[in-house]
Amino acid sequence: MREKIADYILVRDSEIVYETSSEIVSKVKVGEGTLNRFCKKIGYSGFQELKLKMTKDILELESQKMSSDTLKEEIKCL
Repeated sequence: MREKIADYILVRDSEIVYETSSEIVSKVKVGEGTLNRFCKKIGYSGFQELKLKMTKDILELESQKMSSDTLKEEIKCL
């Protein structure tokens, strides 16, 4: 069961932030308790905390990409 949840999260990492735990357990075909135990096993208090962390990470990556793109444009202008 843990592998199914992990695979789902890894493949759909940017989509997870828009899904509810109910949607995920329905798609993965596990119970809410299984999802919460998985989240606790990997160090989070539950799905909401995992989702918040993933959202933060995605925003940071997008910000870094934007900074990198800006730098590339500035270098091209030289």
